[in-house]
Amino acid sequence: MSSQSVSRVALLPWLCGGGLIVDFRVDQPGGTEWEAPSGILRCVAAIIAVMLSVAAPAPGRTLWKPALNARSVRANRRNQQAFSFVFLVINLHTLRYALGPLYLLLYAAAAAFAFTSFVGRRRYLRLIDGGRSVAAWCAVAVAAAIVTFITTSPTAAATGLTRFVFAVPVFLAIVAFTDSRSDLRSHLGVMVVFYTLGALTVPLQEVTGPIRWFADPTVRGGFDRYGSLLGAVSVVALGVGMIVPIISETALRGRWFYFLALCGSALISLSKAAILSVAFGGLVYLLFARQSLLGRSMTILGAVLCGVMAFAFNPSYQERFDVIAAEYGISLSGNEVVNFDVDTRASALDRLTKLPRENFAALEDFETPFVYVTGGGFGMGGQTLVSEADSRAPQGHNQYVELLTIFGPFLAAVLIGTTLRIAVRLWHNYQQTRDKLYRTFLLVMIFFMFGALFGGGTYFQPVAASMLWTSMFVAFAHSHVLMARDVVASPALRVGSAAMTWPTERRSAAEPRDDHPFNPPTGSPSGA
Repeated sequence: MSSQSVSRVALLPWLCGGGLIVDFRVDQPGGTEWEAPSGILRCVAAIIAVMLSVAAPAPGRTLWKPALNARSVRANRRNQQAFSFVFLVINLHTLRYALGPLYLLLYAAAAAFAFTSFVGRRRYLRLIDGGRSVAAWCAVAVAAAIVTFITTSPTAAATGLTRFVFAVPVFLAIVAFTDSRSDLRSHLGVMVVFYTLGALTVPLQEVTGPIRWFADPTVRGGFDRYGSLLGAVSVVALGVGMIVPIISETALRGRWFYFLALCGSALISLSKAAILSVAFGGLVYLLFARQSLLGRSMTILGAVLCGVMAFAFNPSYQERFDVIAAEYGISLSGNEVVNFDVDTRASALDRLTKLPRENFAALEDFETPFVYVTGGGFGMGGQTLVSEADSRAPQGHNQYVELLTIFGPFLAAVLIGTTLRIAVRLWHNYQQTRDKLYRTFLLVMIFFMFGALFGGGTYFQPVAASMLWTSMFVAFAHSHVLMARDVVASPALRVGSAAMTWPTERRSAAEPRDDHPFNPPTGSPSGA
C-alpha cells in the first residue's frame, strides 16, 4: 500500500469527524426553523471530495480496469454499458414514484433487451445448467400467480408476479454481457459505486429532509429513519453485509472509502440489522480485502475514531448512538431512550417464532385445505408483493416461512433448494480452484441466507435479489467464462497485479495443474 493511500485513510477521521461538534440553525420559508448538525454538511462535502479523489482513473486507464488493447476495450465498454443500463433501471425502482408509467416503459425495455440478449444470442449456454435454474424459478412464480388469481384477485396475481421476478433481468444481463473476468469486475464496480451513492442518500436526507419519492420515513428513538434511493429503511442496513465483500473483487481505487460510506450510512439508518451487518462487513473487510494489513487496520481504526469523536463532542450524536445501543440492550450514557419498540433479542425471537406462526395461521382463512399444498399465493407475503387490499396475512418477517405460505412446501423447496445449490456450488468451486472470487460470493450467500431468517423480501427486493442473481451466475457459469483473460497491451500497463493475478498462476506445485477441470481449456486465449 502506498504512503499516499495510507495518508488518505489516516486523514479520513479528520475530514468526516472534525466537523461533528457544532450545530446551527437555518431559517425556512414561513418563519420555521430547521436544525441540522454542521458536521453532516461537512461530511457530505468531504464525501464528495474523497469520492472524486479515489474514483478518478489514472491517466491512460479506464475507471474499472487496466488498459487493454483497442479491441478488448471496445468489447468491454459495450458489455459494461449494456449491463449498466439493465442494472440501473432495475435498481432505480424508486423512480416509479416520480416517473409513473414512464418508468414502467423503461423497465419493460430493459427487461426485453436483457431477455433477447440472453436467449437470442444463446448466452444461456455459458451456464452449466443451460439456464434451467432461472427458468424453474420463473415457472414457480407463474404457478404462484395462478394460485393468487384463484384465491385473491387478478390484480394481486399480476402485481405479485411482477414484483417477484422484478430483478431477474439482472441475471439475464450479467450472463449475456460477461465475456471475461474483466467484464465481471467492471459490472461489480458499477454495483458498488451505485449502491454506495444510494446508501449516501440516507445521510443526505439528514440535511435536506425527506425526499418525497423515496420510501416514507419512520421514527425511532425520536429520530427520523429515512428510506433511500435503494428502497425502504432496512435495505441499506441489510445490503452492507452483501455489498462490502464484493468491493475487493472490483478494480475501483480507494476501496476503503466505499466500505466506510456504506457502513456509516447503515448506522445512520438506525436499523436493528445495521450493527450486525456492519460487524460482518468489517470482519470480511479486515480479513479478506485486497489491501495491506496496515491499510485495512487504519481504515477500521479511522471509522472507530470518527464514531468516538462524534459521541464525545456532540450531544445530538450521543442520542443517536444511544438509540443504536439500546436496540441491543446497552445504555451508553444512562439516558432513557424514548419511542423505542423492542430490543434486538426480542425482535429476533419474534421473527423466528411469533410472526411466522401468525403468518402460517392465516392459511386457515382460505376456504380450501389445498392451500397447505399449493400455498395461498402472493397475498401471504403481507404487503411486500401485493397492495394492502389484497394482503391475506400479516408479514412473517421470515423469508423462508413466507415462501412456504406463498408457494406451498413443494414449490418453496425448489426456491430454497436452488439457493442452497448456489452456496454449495460456490464452496465446491472454491475448494477446487482456490479462486477468491468464489469465496467472496460464498460470503455473500451466507449473509443472504442468514438475513432471510429475519426479514421478508430478500428474494425479490432489487438490492438483495441482485446479489442473489450475481451469485448464481458466478456459481453456475462455465469456468472458462470467468477465467478468460483479456490481452494486456503492454506489461508496463499492468496495475493491481495482486488483484488481477490469475488463479492458476497463484497455485503452488502441490495444487492441481493445468489439466484440472476448472482450468481454462488448453489452447484457448486464457490458457496461453
